[in-house]
Amino acid sequence: MSTRSRYISPEEIIETPYPYRRVWASLIREGAVLFATCIATFVLWRLVAPENSRSISVVLEIGLLILPVGLWSVFSLWRERSAEQPRMRLFAVFIITLLAANAVSLLIVEIVFQPSRWLPHESAITRIVGYSFTVGVVQAVTQYLVVYYVTYPQYFRVRTDAIAYFSASAIGYATALNLRFLLDTETTPDIFAFIVFNNVAISLAMGFVTGFGLAETRFGNRTSPFLLTLTIISSALIYGASVAFRAGLVNAGFSLQGGNANPVLGLALSVGVVIGTGVIISFLFRVAERREAESALERN
Repeated sequence: MSTRSRYISPEEIIETPYPYRRVWASLIREGAVLFATCIATFVLWRLVAPENSRSISVVLEIGLLILPVGLWSVFSLWRERSAEQPRMRLFAVFIITLLAANAVSLLIVEIVFQPSRWLPHESAITRIVGYSFTVGVVQAVTQYLVVYYVTYPQYFRVRTDAIAYFSASAIGYATALNLRFLLDTETTPDIFAFIVFNNVAISLAMGFVTGFGLAETRFGNRTSPFLLTLTIISSALIYGASVAFRAGLVNAGFSLQGGNANPVLGLALSVGVVIGTGVIISFLFRVAERREAESALERN
């Protein structure tokens, strides 16, 4: 009987339903719908933009502003209700990040660092470093502090909890960025659609990296004391590099008449950053979990 139980037990563990919402699947759906909507808005507006269309433009821009929040609410927040063990405080992380970014972080950037006054015309390396250690650090630290003080460590049960909470924080911060851009800049729906996607994508990529650091701090057996600091710095560098390279790509289009702004290349960069970062962090999580499982088997 004991021999039979020993062979049956692993099968029972494998067949046990996963009790948490699968975060990566939700993010893929959200990202795909957001990308498709932003592309459709860009194409349609450039093809059929009506004259005297300010009222239509305002409606579309407001719709684009709330679209990431709506998609996150449907594919992530709402789906938590059907999970056997739902994650708590996701909405709290979102709303606190939104308020903190709007009331504190963005003001620090605008009043203290003022990157728009001295960085745009510097060299590429200077812009990467400058944006990383001003705007990037402020955003990375804001997302980290909110997630840490609202959820850590009691709501971290598996590694992907970090991705869920940092994704909520990323949506909150990106919403604050999008709102500030909409209020401060005269824009059109086609351009604003790409701004919305870029801010969401880069914020998510930053959250993935910092989330990896906090998850390993929570679950890793031999975690370096410097890992979390390094992931926050890496997160900030993602922002700085994306800003610098996107500026170059957006102005990289050429025609017979000269240079033309090409926002599609900037969008492609954001897609590559968020997908590439997500794939790398997902792989690192799987490796860490596999090592832990092998260590547990060796101990047994």
